[in-house]
Amino acid sequence: MFLDEILLHPDTVIDALSIYSLDGGFYTVEATMAGRKEYIVNAHTGYAKHFRSVTHVRQTLENVVINNAVLVHASSYSEMVGLDERYSNEPMVLPLNW
Repeated sequence: MFLDEILLHPDTVIDALSIYSLDGGFYTVEATMAGRKEYIVNAHTGYAKHFRSVTHVRQTLENVVINNAVLVHASSYSEMVGLDERYSNEPMVLPLNW
């Protein structure tokens, strides 16, 4: 879903917001609305919108009702220390006080 579409409708309600922490200090956002999960996309590029921080996401979506928000962070620790796939870590999911 395009970010512009979300921001243009003041009655937008996001049921669940997942903010994914990526390498390099970037974040992407997946929104669930009416049972559909979609990444928030930049309308000009057609690619997932990159945010600089959780605060940047919060400021961008300040006028949108968000019922539940989480930060998802995948750790590469197991891979870095040479553990095989059996020991891979599940991503850490942190609830956010929105």
